[in-house]
Amino acid sequence: MRCLAARVNYKTLIFICSLFTLVTVLLWNKCNDHQSTLPWGPQSGLRADSLEKRAAASESNPVNGQPRSEEASPQEQQKAPPLVGSKGTGPKYEEIDCVINEDQTIRCRREGSEVYMPFSWMEKYFEIYGKIAQYDGFERFEFSHSYSKVYAQRGPYHPDGVFMSFEGYNVEVRDRVKCISGVEGVPLSTQWGPQGYFYPIQIAQYGLSHYSKNLTEKPPPCGDV
Repeated sequence: MRCLAARVNYKTLIFICSLFTLVTVLLWNKCNDHQSTLPWGPQSGLRADSLEKRAAASESNPVNGQPRSEEASPQEQQKAPPLVGSKGTGPKYEEIDCVINEDQTIRCRREGSEVYMPFSWMEKYFEIYGKIAQYDGFERFEFSHSYSKVYAQRGPYHPDGVFMSFEGYNVEVRDRVKCISGVEGVPLSTQWGPQGYFYPIQIAQYGLSHYSKNLTEKPPPCGDV
């Protein structure tokens, strides 16, 4: 009887273990099938990531040679190439190096076959004059080879009279006059040096202009004090 009971218990234990193993395998397979169908599963997550990457790539890159219609961000606008003017609005220009006598290089701008040089360099190199002036609310650039003006002669020339047309000259406001010396009463020139120095021709023109103005202008009013 004891041997029969031991055999029955042994067979029952084996059956229970087999049944438990079978149930465990079935539940495992069922869980795997259910997880693959969930939207938050690992495979679906990979699909969603790949779809998002493709959408971002299609937005950032032009499709079939056509740019996207959205407005560019400020960072993208700052990275624009150094070209001015768009299709239909005028010619474009680009930066180009200008080599002067194989000794100096400056940055210029090229527009087709034309090359434009900065006036700040030309002004010093060729000793010319230019400024931006306003007339009736509009700006324009005035360029000249000299700051002097030609005036019509009023009458026959006399040695003690007006010297040429110097009555219309204002030597003290010239660009190359640093200041009027308060001690000597004559202009300091900066034509060949920024430190300022006495230039005889500039001083002579300053004296002739004031002498001519003294002959042509009305005397100042005088009165008794």
